[in-house]
Amino acid sequence: MPAKQECMRARKDLVRREKKLSRMAQDVARAMREMPVMKISKDYVFTRPDGRNVCLPNLFEGKRQLVVYQFTVGSGASDACARCTFLAERSADAHQLDS
Repeated sequence: MPAKQECMRARKDLVRREKKLSRMAQDVARAMREMPVMKISKDYVFTRPDGRNVCLPNLFEGKRQLVVYQFTVGSGASDACARCTFLAERSADAHQLDS
């Protein structure tokens, strides 16, 4: 069993690395918030879960904001990437966003 001092050194190193990772994530989040807004002029068409096609402005359904997540599915894969779906699977029920 490793000595207590060795465990403490390893734990302190992990804490240091966690803090560095947290600062990096905060920097990326800040950069995303500061990105300039751009006008979307192309008329994108999306397929709704019910199979109907809808253009981008109609996805808002009268709301001011729209949450969109892109899921990656590799060739031959039957499911979307677990990292891509992580946030959506752990988010609140979409109906709660209507309030």
